[in-house]
Amino acid sequence: MPYDRPDSLSVRLSSPNKLASLGRNHSERNQTEEIPLPPALHRFLLAPTTRSPSSPQLKTVLRLADEDLENVTVHGNSFVFRCNQSGISKSFSKYTFDQIFASDATIQQICSVCLPDLLQTCFSGSDACFIYFGAVSK
Repeated sequence: MPYDRPDSLSVRLSSPNKLASLGRNHSERNQTEEIPLPPALHRFLLAPTTRSPSSPQLKTVLRLADEDLENVTVHGNSFVFRCNQSGISKSFSKYTFDQIFASDATIQQICSVCLPDLLQTCFSGSDACFIYFGAVSK
């Protein structure tokens, strides 16, 4: 089913199948909900699609914790993790990310970098997902 861009600054959620799968009752399935979009998101509605829906792209970002910095060397968007624990031979692992954030980066800063591409993907008719996970300080 092709994606139709809305004429106004709102997104319509009207798929009966999706509403039914969320456990809504029959009378609610026929209603159309509107979610108003902030004016700043209007540019995403008017932006041209840059990639086809058949070629999804996974982007990964990393926010390092202060404890990570003891065993990590960062080079651009890559970092090398080294294990220096006693009884374990030194091992090195290299990981590459689209973006690496310092330990003092806030969730707002991370979202300001990640969400524009995510929203563009969503508004161009493709599925998009933002997952934020990690240990919580006590």
